[in-house]
This record gives sequence, structure tokens and C-alpha cells, in this order.
Amino acid sequence: MKKNAFFLFLIIAAATSTALAKNNTDIAFAKALKDPTNPIAGKWVRQFSGVSVLLTANADYTSSISVNGHVTSTGTYVVKDNVVTLINKTEPRNHCIGVEGFYTYTIKDGKMTMAAKNDPCEGRAQAVEGIWTKQ
Repeated sequence: MKKNAFFLFLIIAAATSTALAKNNTDIAFAKALKDPTNPIAGKWVRQFSGVSVLLTANADYTSSISVNGHVTSTGTYVVKDNVVTLINKTEPRNHCIGVEGFYTYTIKDGKMTMAAKNDPCEGRAQAVEGIWTKQ
């Protein structure tokens, strides 16, 4: 009986921990959306070569790129003036981990245009360069 109670406690603790972590992420994301110093914070989507690409720019300056609902790369980003610097931490071929890609951007009427300024990672540049719509 004590063993069952202990396992039940572990299951409840894990579920509570997961719910709290998700709630904290949601709160951080909501704050990012209201942060005027981080204009690209949020979720942006675009169509590229017949697939849907989602760029998620989080409040803590972490990011991810998803293709058709599957995360293909994660990393960090920096915003300074009208330049975004992307740095991959994970990506499919491991060619661009830690490599910085620089993009100029403009935002107008819920659309963000990103143009590669200097990115040696061709695949990332192809996925990121273009017009994004805020979700």
C-alpha cells in the first residue's frame, strides 16, 4: 500500500511540475509579446518551397524553426537595431551549430521581412529569408 501511495505521489508531482513549467513558458512568452525592446518576439509563419515554416522567437532569446510542425533547429538570437543574429544549437546536419547568421529585418502591418546580410549556412538562409506573417 505504501509503495502504491509513493508511486501515486510521484505521478502527481511529475504532472504538477510539467503543468507549472508550461505555465511559466506561457507567461514568459506573453511577456515577450509585450516587450517593445524585442520586436521580433512571437510566432511567425511563412510558406517556403511548398512547406509551412514556423519561426518561434521566445522571450528568453531562444528560438526554434519548425517545418510542417516538426522542430528542425533550435538556438538563440540577438536583436540589435534592425539586425537579427541567429545562432543554431541544434540542426539536422550539424554543419551550422554555433555559426552566426545575420539578417536585416523590417516589420510592418504584422509582416516581417528578413534578408540575409551574412549567413554562411545556406539551408538556414533559404528557410529564414523572406516575408513572415505574425501569428
